[in-house]
Order: sequence, then structure tokens, then C-alpha cells
Amino acid sequence: MIETYFSKFPQIIYNNTVTRNITERVSIVSGSNRIPTNYYPYELIDGLRADLLADSYYKDSAMDWLIYLTNGITDPYYDWYMGTSEFNTYLETKYGSIENAENTVLYYRSNWSDDPINMTVSAFKSQTPAIQKYYIPNFGVNNTVLNYSRRQEDWTASTNQIVSITCTAVSDTSFNEGEVVNIYDPINVIGRGVVCLSNSTVLQIQHVTGNNSVTGYTVKGRDSGATAVIATSVVSQYVIPLSEQRFYSPVTAYDKENEKNESQKFIYLLNSGNALETAESIRKQLNG
Repeated sequence: MIETYFSKFPQIIYNNTVTRNITERVSIVSGSNRIPTNYYPYELIDGLRADLLADSYYKDSAMDWLIYLTNGITDPYYDWYMGTSEFNTYLETKYGSIENAENTVLYYRSNWSDDPINMTVSAFKSQTPAIQKYYIPNFGVNNTVLNYSRRQEDWTASTNQIVSITCTAVSDTSFNEGEVVNIYDPINVIGRGVVCLSNSTVLQIQHVTGNNSVTGYTVKGRDSGATAVIATSVVSQYVIPLSEQRFYSPVTAYDKENEKNESQKFIYLLNSGNALETAESIRKQLNG
């Protein structure tokens, strides 16, 4: 028998029509509450849809809902692992292009995973407390400190710094809040930032990289096409102290979307021997 999901919901009369009461809810235990012998981890591959997996494992493609429910998936399109081609299409639709996603900085995160080099004891002692907080000791025999490695914590900051630019020769087109601006020398891009405030004389940018303080150089908006010439430029706020900025890396829209997609590659499957029993239990719960 085909085990479809919504057939398990109770029937009610709504507006003189017999329909399913989809306001009912049911869930399957997750995390540490799961009985390990009832579930096993599974790694998805490119192109494997939930219905194909259900057909292969449960011998019923309609039981894809059980896979969704087991893993807390509410959106079968974007909560399911996307292969390379599908993922790229998703980025292009959401951000306009893959390049836009790669250049859209969302926040900054401690880059401990990119720093495998240990610091010697003497080097650690020579650092200020502000720098020492990024490291933890590695102990040897008799609790002797051998060296120090990066603290594995994902500390975040909304941006690295905010720069205020006084502009001249502003174009008739206005900069858009949130758009990426490039700074030219005047041919090559030597700096970049994201607009957080703009008017006829002042441009404020965050997520700043490269050189942004050269008088006479041009600022150009990636989306609006607006241009202005730098008269003065000053850092109005260091969100991450200058001495600590090397401990952080920008997280782009591409990074965030890719990390989310890669995490969705790993799911759990309810043991096939428990599938029908679970389906019947869900039907009973939904029907009160």
C-alpha cells in the first residue's frame, strides 16, 4: 500500500466540503532522544531526490515524507541537498549571479580553521591580552604547556570597520544602500566596500577591503552604476580592532549558502523495519 503523508490527516467538514485538517502537527524525535538502533546516518549524492531514496530504501517512493519528517525538513526544495548545477542555478536566481554571491559579505567570523600553525610559549607570552584570548594551551607531560593553538570558537562581528568618504563630482545616479562599491585607481579595482549610508556628499561603507583612502580616486556602485570622487576618507569605527582583524575572515553569501547546502548532505534514515509501524503511529496521533 502506498503510504502518502496527507492521507493520514483527519477528515473534517470545511465550508460544506470534506477536506483534510492540515492544521494538525506531528514530529519524530530527533538528536540525543533518538534510539541509535532505529536510525542510521546517510550521505546524499548529487541528483538523489527524496522520492528516489524512499523508493530504494522503503520500496515506496511516496514515503519521501518520512525522510523529510525524520530530518525536520519543511521545504523539500531548499532544505534538501542541491547538486552543483542546481546549487548554481539557485545562487543565480537569488543573487543575480554567482559572482554577486561571492562578493556579498554578510559578516565576519573567527578564522581559526584556516590557522593550523601553533604559537610557541615565548611568542604567546609576548602578546597582549587582546591577542592571547584567541589561543588556548596544549599540554604535555606533567601538565607542561607545549605550545598554543587557535581557540576553536566561531566568534562573529557584524563588519570589520566603517569608513566615511566625503565625495565630490557625484553622478546624478544615487548609490543604493547595501550595494557593493569598487574603488578604482582609476583603472584597476584597489578597494571594495558595501554602502550603509549615502547622500549627495557623504558615502559610508562597511565590509571594507583594500585601499579606500586615496584622494581623487573613483568610487563606483556595482548595481546602481553611480560614481563619485574621493575627497577625504576616514575610518569612523573599527568594529573589529585593527590589531585583531587578522583573526577574522569575511563570510559571503556564497559561503553561507554553501555551508548550509553541504550540511544538508548528511541526513538520517529511519530503519526500514520500523517504517510502517511509524506511519501507523503517526496516523493515530494525527487523528487524536
